[in-house]
Amino acid sequence: MYDATTHREIARQQVTNINRPDVQKTYPTIYNSAKSGFKATFKLDNSLIGHNIQVISRYSDANNGEGNHTDFWFKAIKLPQRLA
Repeated sequence: MYDATTHREIARQQVTNINRPDVQKTYPTIYNSAKSGFKATFKLDNSLIGHNIQVISRYSDANNGEGNHTDFWFKAIKLPQRLA
């Protein structure tokens, strides 16, 4: 996860891909499209209120996320004035 307001990484975690038959149906020629989903949970503290936060999906050949990798940057979202 990336704080686009301060331009710094704020969290990183490895995820396991989950089945997405809807994606595979739409993109049958894309390698591994059937397992293109993921689920992640991040704890955010109040210091991030009002900041623009982005999720970055990284496919890497290294356990730590470095090495050879490809990133997809999701659109930033502005956190609300109060976190639940």
